[in-house]
Order: sequence, then C-alpha cells, then structure tokens
Amino acid sequence: MHHTSRQLLASLAATFTLLLAAGAARASGGDGYAQNSFVPESAPTTKDLPLYASGQIGVVPGSYWRVYQFLAYRAASGQPLTPAELQSLDIQGWKIGAIQGDSATNTEATDPYTAWLAVRKKIAGAAPIANLAVTKYDEVNYVEILNCADDALRRASITLAERLQSGGLVWAKVWLANQDAVFANCGLVTRVRSGKPKPASPMPAALPGDAPAWLRRDHAYQTAAALFYAGQFEAARQQFLTIAKDKASPWHSWGEYLAARSLIRKATLDRGEPNPSNAEYTQAEDKKWRSQLEQARTELAAMVATFPQAQGLLGWVDARIRPQARLAELASTLHTGRFSAASPRQLADYLLIWDAVDGPASQAQEPLTQWIAAMQGDRKMGLAAARQGWKAHGEPLWLMPLLAHAGAGELNAEEWKAAAAVPSSASAYVHLQYHLARLEVTSEKSVDADARISTLLQQTEHSVVTRNRLLGIKMLTAATREGFFQAAARQPAEPDTVGPITSEKTTNETTKNEAAKDTSAKPVAPASTPVATDGDYPRHLFRHFSLAELQKARPLAKDLQSRPLADVVWTRAIILGDYSVADSVTADVMVGRDTTHHLYRRYLDAKDPVAKRDAALLILANAPEFNANVGGDAWGCAVPVSPSADTDALGAAWPRFLSPEARAQATSEMQKLRALPKRSDYLGPLLLDYAQRNPGDAEVPKALHFFIASTRMECNYGDKPKRQKSFSQQAFERLKKRYPGNEWAVRTKYYY
Repeated sequence: MHHTSRQLLASLAATFTLLLAAGAARASGGDGYAQNSFVPESAPTTKDLPLYASGQIGVVPGSYWRVYQFLAYRAASGQPLTPAELQSLDIQGWKIGAIQGDSATNTEATDPYTAWLAVRKKIAGAAPIANLAVTKYDEVNYVEILNCADDALRRASITLAERLQSGGLVWAKVWLANQDAVFANCGLVTRVRSGKPKPASPMPAALPGDAPAWLRRDHAYQTAAALFYAGQFEAARQQFLTIAKDKASPWHSWGEYLAARSLIRKATLDRGEPNPSNAEYTQAEDKKWRSQLEQARTELAAMVATFPQAQGLLGWVDARIRPQARLAELASTLHTGRFSAASPRQLADYLLIWDAVDGPASQAQEPLTQWIAAMQGDRKMGLAAARQGWKAHGEPLWLMPLLAHAGAGELNAEEWKAAAAVPSSASAYVHLQYHLARLEVTSEKSVDADARISTLLQQTEHSVVTRNRLLGIKMLTAATREGFFQAAARQPAEPDTVGPITSEKTTNETTKNEAAKDTSAKPVAPASTPVATDGDYPRHLFRHFSLAELQKARPLAKDLQSRPLADVVWTRAIILGDYSVADSVTADVMVGRDTTHHLYRRYLDAKDPVAKRDAALLILANAPEFNANVGGDAWGCAVPVSPSADTDALGAAWPRFLSPEARAQATSEMQKLRALPKRSDYLGPLLLDYAQRNPGDAEVPKALHFFIASTRMECNYGDKPKRQKSFSQQAFERLKKRYPGNEWAVRTKYYY
C-alpha cells in the first residue's frame, strides 16, 4: 500500500476492476515518494519493537528509524501502544503495513489470481486460461508500476459468481469475455514516452441488442476500467462521470471518486522528469501537475461527507501538494490518543512525507515533529530545540534530546537535577541515566559514572542493544583492567546464524608444531569462537593502550580478539623499534601463515636491531594486512585525526584504570604512529634501500612484487607530484631491470 489508508483499501472490494489506490512503492510513477522511511544501519532489531511500544525504550539514539522515535515519544509522553496497536502497524523490516499487490503473504488457497481462475472454470466455453494470465504491472518511462491490484481480481471473482447466479450462464459468459479484455490492459506497456507507438488497447466488445440492463451497466463500468488500465485517463474520467449520473447503476456512487482517481493517475504519470537544461519545461510540467491535483482535491473534498473513502485519497493528494500542512495534520492525530484503523497508514504517510519534503522540522509546530527533529538534529540545533521544548513543556520527554546532545558542562544545575530526579518507573529513565553517566565520564567523574551505570545494570532488564550501550560506559569506568575487558564483551543484537568459517586445522597445527620446536617460539592457538564486541572496544584498545598495556591485555583479550591484536602489537613494535615486544608475539603472528613462515624464522634468528628491522621489512612487504591501527583505518588511507570532544567525547575518554604514566606513554607512542606516512611512503624507501644493499637475496623480487601490488589498494592522499616517480614505479623498474627472468618480475605487469 502506498500513501492511502488501510481503511480505504478495505473498501476497495466494492469495485472489481480498478486499482483505486497506488499500490507498491513503484505505483506513484516515480514521483519522488518512496515506500515509508529510510532505515539506517544503526537501527535496533525488530525484537525491540514490543519493548519500545510498551515503554521499555532504553537508550534511544537519534540515528534510529523514526518508527522507533515515534514509539519512544508515545511511551515517554505516557501514551504507549498496546500489543494490538503495535501489531496493526505490521512493521516488516523497512516498511509499515503490507504493500498492496504483494503476493508474498498470499497462500495457495487465498491467492486472488487462484480464486479468479477457480470461478472462471464455472463458465463453460470460456476462453482458455493459458491465454489470460493477468500481469499486474505496467511500465511508465521504463519504470514498473502496479496497475491492477489484487483487489481487482478479488472483486472480479465475487462479481462473476454473482452474475452467473442472477443473470445465467449465457450472459455471464459475455460478462467474462469483457472482463478478460479489461485485464488484458493490466500489463501492456501502454505509456512509454519514447516515441514508440502504443499497442492497441483491448476494449470490452459491443453488447448484443438484447443484452439485459444489468449487463449494460456493468459494460459501461468495464469500459471505463479498461480505459483506465490502458492509460487513457481522460476518456476513463468522462466515462466514470457518466456512470456517476446513472442512479440505477450499481457503480454510480463510485463514479465521481473514480473520475478524480483518473485525474490523479494522469497527473502523476504524465508529469515529466525534471529537465536541468530546460527550466521552463520543468516549471510548466510542475504547474500542470499541481493544477490537476488541485482539481482532484477539490472534487474529493466535496464528496468526503457522503463518500468517506475519498478521505484516504485526499490525504494522498495533500501529501504532494501541501506536504507541510498534511504533516502537521498527521502529527496532531498521531501524537496522542488511541489508535484507529487509519492510524497505521497515517503513520506511514507521516514518515514518508518527512522523508520527501524539505525542512519539516524547522517549520513544525506540533510537539511530535518538534521532538523527533530535536532527537535527530545536529548537536547544536538539537540541543537548542530540546532546551526550548523543555522550557515550554517541562516534561521528562524533552530532557531526552537535551541530554543526548549535551556535552560536558553544558547542562545547567536545574536541568541536571530534573534529569536525575526522573523516577525509574518512567520510560525516559534509562535514557537519561545513560547520558548522565556519559556526561560524568566526559567530565572526568568516572567514579560517579561507574556507580550510576552499575546500579542501572543491576536494577533493570534491558534490551540487548541498550545493555551493550551501558556496557560501553562501564568499559570506561571500570576500576580494573579485568573490568575493562569484561565490559568489552557484548551480545550480538542479531546473532549470526551462519557458522564460523572452518579454519585450516592441518595447516595451523603444522605451523604451531613447527614453531613449538624452537625454544624462542611459543605459539598460542587463536580462540575458536571470539566473543562479540562493539566498535568502541578496538577504538579504546588501539587509541589508549601503549605497547606495554597491549601486552598486558593479550591474555584478557584472547577470547575477544586474538590474531588481530597480536598483529597490531607486532606491527607497532616493529615501527617503534621495540623488538623485544615484537619477539614475544611473533609465534602467535606466524600461526597459519605457512608461505611466509621462513621469514618469521629469519626474524627470530636475527641478532641485532638492523637485522631485525630488515627481516621485519620483508614480512611487512609480504603482508599488506598488517596495520598499525591508529584509529581503525587501513594503513594506506588518510591518517585519522584525533577525535574532538564535540564529535567523539566518549571515544576520547580514557579508560579509568589506566594510570597517568600509562596514558602518557600511550600518548607519546600514538603521536609517533600518527606521524607515519601512508604505508607505501613508509615502506618504499626502506625496501628499496634493502634491495640495493642485498641484491642477491632471493626474497627481494617477491617482496618488490607484493609491495607494488599492495599500493593499488591504497587511498590516494598526499601523493608526491606526478613528475616524481612513485615508490611503486621505482620498485617496478628495479624489479624489471635487476631480475628480468625472475618469476615475480614476470608476474608484475605494471606498477599502477
């Protein structure tokens, strides 16, 4: 369903041929309105919907889909949804309500097309079914639209059965032949605007002179329906207006409504695409489109009192020609009170209009829209809007966006006191307590934050998503190293049903055994099933832990992250020249890397820093996956800047257990790592120098080959002017000139 109420679609059973409401997301003819609303990746799971509806909203980020913002608003304002009301929304992934014409929920017994075929079998001598498959979709400007909805098939089945019973087999057969002609127009490519001639539109055949009156009235309606499906909207409109004047027709009450519907469909599908090179054309098309919809709106508004079904279509029109006003009407209806049959469609329209028009938040006067806009606005705008809402309403509801946007020191004493005083029974309680703790962390009051979060974790049941967010604070406030890693372990919101990739057990065991034979190598097998973490864990681990702290962390982190941590420690140790640390993790790093096992052996056998560096250089050249990980970006892309308090206050906060000395050491090391150039600019000069000094080393051609190949994966930032040779080009020339027949030189086709 698209833009019209479910109540309207229920009423459509009174017709048997015509799609009266736009169906799937494609049915609007590409007018810029998509089905419902965008869902960001950070959305909670559908398992959280009942919690949100009932008032257990937990922590509500502004990034969540507005369905969740709406549910949170209702709950926090004292109007949670009942289970029945939530069920009526029929939220399935990214949409609200079933899409009209979507057969995914149809079963063999209830499928409208199956029912249609079943009733046709009762008409002896009817045309063969194989020639009458009903294609529900038409094409407009090469965009598929839903032309004939399931309701058309359902009503056709009902009407044919009625006509067979009341009119007899002979005339029912005539009726069926005409209905087949109607449905033949459903899937014709009738309105492609590319200069192609339209195919002939099948029309119901003329009736015999002795046809009964009921059949003549049905024939008039079938003809109007066929014209509509064929895209001849003006002719269909005039035919429907004629039917409206025939008080004896069973379809006359629908005549004016369907005439307006024809005008709307014509306006929507005839509207040309914006033409950047011809502004006058675009303006003229828009003016014509608006004029037609305004006319349809006038007609629909005049019939609402006597024909309630017009209200839904009126809303469809208003969403396009007066979206701000319609958004306000919907917000006023949705923000409080019990749900009605129309509420699901109203909510879908509300979300849809918000996505399709500009500036609804800045112009809104309704609390619902103002609150969601405050939750989802940028920090400065959201903070100002929330503070204004709090002053105007004085409800805990408005403290939610206020605290979500506030930074350290930005809450006044009154606001802090009010947020802290919200009782645990309130829907906003967990959200407010979380942000109070966040502000305490960023204000260097981690002891207070730890007490607050610990109480919260113990006293209340939480959704998986909210509990993970609380653990993100706990990870920073934990007084011990062990507490940090305990809080780093998280439960996936959506567990992966696919099993882990089977490791190459034989290869790994062989490598471990070989390494174990040497007294200097004591490999540790990686964890078979690492415990899940969130993105905050590696950010703090690699941003705030010195090499010494990373070494201490390895036993505690082994179930959370094994090889990646060892890889980072090894890479950083090599870059910082701390070969004792690198030696201690080499056995773990070499597990499973059979093709370069000998290079690690060479590194472990090296006796002095220069030999260590040279041996490590060959490993780095062969292993582009090694990354110093100074902030999560691949080594070779832009070095991330230090986070600011405004954009990543929690990310910049130090874990509580780290001593001042540990913080100073981590800061010193991070400054050196952040000063690194991209990978090729760091590795290239060293590798070329080694190749110059050791031309007979059989590992040099291979190292040059893999170095050249790895540069193709780098981001292009800070490159030297093109007139200077890149390190990749220098390596390529050395490889081709010095080792012309070598297999690695032959494999290397180009340097770019």
